Parts: sequence; structure tokens; C-alpha cells
Amino acid sequence: MFVVMALVTTVATTPLTKALYPPWYQKKVERWRRGEIDWDGNETQGAPSNRGGSIDKLDNIQIRRLLVYLRLDSLPGLFTFLALFGPQGNPGVRKGAEPSPPKRPLEVHGLRIIELTDRTSSVMHVTEGEEFYSQRDPVVNAFRAFSQLHDLAVAGRVAVSPEDSYAETLVNQASETSSDFALIPWGEYGSITEDQSVPFAVNASERFRGSAHLEFVYNTLRKARPICNAGIFIDNGFGGITKPGDRAELSRVTSSGSIRSHRDTAALPVSNKNHHIFFPFIGGADDRAALRMVLQLARNPHVTLSIVHMNWPPDGSGHVDIAGEGTNGERSDSKRELERDIAPKDLSLLSVLQSSLPEELVGRVTVSEINVAPGAAVEETVFLAKKSIGQTPKNAGDVIVLGRRHARLGDSTPDIPSGGPDLKTTVGSIAEQLITSGTKASILIIQAGGRAGES
Repeated sequence: MFVVMALVTTVATTPLTKALYPPWYQKKVERWRRGEIDWDGNETQGAPSNRGGSIDKLDNIQIRRLLVYLRLDSLPGLFTFLALFGPQGNPGVRKGAEPSPPKRPLEVHGLRIIELTDRTSSVMHVTEGEEFYSQRDPVVNAFRAFSQLHDLAVAGRVAVSPEDSYAETLVNQASETSSDFALIPWGEYGSITEDQSVPFAVNASERFRGSAHLEFVYNTLRKARPICNAGIFIDNGFGGITKPGDRAELSRVTSSGSIRSHRDTAALPVSNKNHHIFFPFIGGADDRAALRMVLQLARNPHVTLSIVHMNWPPDGSGHVDIAGEGTNGERSDSKRELERDIAPKDLSLLSVLQSSLPEELVGRVTVSEINVAPGAAVEETVFLAKKSIGQTPKNAGDVIVLGRRHARLGDSTPDIPSGGPDLKTTVGSIAEQLITSGTKASILIIQAGGRAGES
């Protein structure tokens, strides 16, 4: 009897399943789980319609116009980073043929800010003002020459501004140039001004303690949010340049004969011009903007990219358990932002990437997923980042790319905290841990702006 019942059940299972869950229904569920459609069948914003068009949509939102804040102490790392955006030569072009210019080169707009003092005010009265500085400033001219040599469309200017208006000046320039992205290098000496008189005055820890510099970066990001995407670039030897802290200090000598006989050792060219990028994807608008950035950088053949989806499941009640529920059961702003963080857009974007990776990126881009406990997310991400970078010590430098704000990690801070911003509120939880633990890689922290920053 039991054998007969088992046979009947087995034979009946397939037709019953097809009747209850027809193929069209199964496809609908699969697309709904990937975040491509809502339950009513309507396509969600940013959902791919097909494999071919999905990557095209990622291409259409690449950076086309980039604003760079120019600082003399940050030029080496900035130049190396900008070179990654330059078009690469076509290996199929025959020798001696005239190379064809790119159809739409990336526009880079450089802005150098000079502090407005009594002296600069006097100079401006007897010259043509900011136009005089823009034409003669050596930093702006070096930036123009470098960008043109790397096939980038370039513009550069100098703005004269009081120190407390630096952030507003920078964001206004981003708005005037309709920039997609504003890149802010972190000062080498932890100050807003470029005092080169004592370039060894601060150590690595003091670089990130200056209250004025922290407030400048924080305010720039806050003001840029309605305008465009923005990023903080913390250079730690990007381009293969040895930082002072990475080599033994010179011993003090008093002999004039020793000084005369001393010869600087010429640094050899960087033989390995490759870079590795590590990007942990947690979710949210900032991470989606960062994902598009790293995919654009990965177009450069000298770049390899590791994307790790840091995933932690919700609790049994169906939502992530964090602080943010009001006493009356009402959702706080942090709670609402968290729900946007785990929106279907995130899973949809990763699904697009995994299913239709461009052929040129195959072999250089890896996508993986790891499940982590909520309380260990920051620690696990920092561990994986340090493990991923530095595998090729003599290359041209590695980069860790991070989204700035993750509501899951408590990074939502709409207003300046009392007492001024600290490092964590400025760069986010993960970046703060990487900086304080002394990572050797450079760090790029990205904040989404415009309509993306509100999603």
C-alpha cells in the first residue's frame, strides 16, 4: 500500500507543480527576487530589461565630468588616479597610423583655492584678479599639462576665498561646471592650507585629527549631496611613491664633507604599473555609486577588482534589528534609511554585474559573497580589505573603495554633531577603522549625490 501511495505521489508531483506554479509564474518570482519588478509586474527603477541592455545602463551613468580639488601636496596621488580614467590605446591600430581621438573624453575640471588674506587682496587690486592667478598658477598649469597628455579634456582655474568658505567655493564650482563627481584629496599634513615650510611637521595619526580640516571635508560632502556624487581620496603611496613613514629615517650628520659627498639615489621606474581595487558592497545609495565608480576604473587594463557582497540576514521577525524604532512603534529616519539600504536595487545591480560582465573585464573582476554577523560587519570588512590589498607589494599601489554611509552600521548623521565632526562621522565606520589601524593602501570614500543621494 505504501509503495503504491509513493508511486502515485511521485507521478502526480510534476503535473501538480506545473499547474500550481506555471513557468510564467516561476519567471515572475525570479525577476521579483532579483528586484527587477514589483509584485504587480511593473519594472522597478534601474531594473535591466535584458542582459545586453543592463550593462549599457551602467555605462550610461559613468562619470563624464569630474571636478578635482587641487592641492600641491596631493598632486602625485591625484595624477596617478586620474590616469586610470584616460582612454587606453587600441592594440589593433597598425603601427604608424594616426590614433583616432576618443569620441567623448572625460572632462576634468581642476580648482585651486588660495586663501584670501590682506596680501592676496592687495595683489588682486593691481592685477586682473582670479584670472591672473588662474593663468600663472604652477599647480593649475601642471594639472592642465598632465591631463592633456593623458587624453583628458581639461579646464583649470584658481579661486580666492576665505578659509571658512572653502567648502562652499568648491561645491559652487561643481554646480557651475555641472560635474558628475567632485574629488577631494585628504591633505597630507592634516590642514586646510598648504604650508610647505615644514613638510614633516605631522605624523600619520595627526594627519586625521585637525578639527578645521575635518570640518572642511565634512561640510564639503554635506553641501555636495544635493549637487553631485563626491569622494574623499586618501593617498597612501598611490603610484608607487614611497611615503616618509615607509622608510627608515635619515640619520643626522654634521660633517660638511659628508654633505658634499652625499648623492641622492635615483628611484627606478615602476616596473609593475598594476593596481588592485577592493570594494566591499553592503548596500545603499553610496555603495551603488561606488560600484559604478569601480566598474569604470576597472575598464583600465592595469586594474584588477575584487567585489565582495557583505551580506547579513534579517532576524526572524523579517527586519534587521537596529536602534531606530520609536516608543510608539513609529519608524525613525534611521530606520527608513535602513530600509532603503536593503532595497531591491542593490540585489538587482549585483545580479546585472554577475550575469552580464563585459568581456573586457572577465578575468580581472571577481564578485563573491560572504555572510557576516551584524555585530562583526565592520571588523570582518576591515579584515577582508587588509587581506585583499598588498598582495603585490611592488605594484603601483592598491585602493580600497568604500561607500561613506551605511545605515546598518549607524553612519547616518544629517547634521554636524555638537563639538564638530570627528573622523568617524566624516568618513564612515569602516574607513575610520582602516585609517586608525594603519592600512597601507589608499582609500577612496564615495558619497552619492543628487537624486541618488536621496534614495
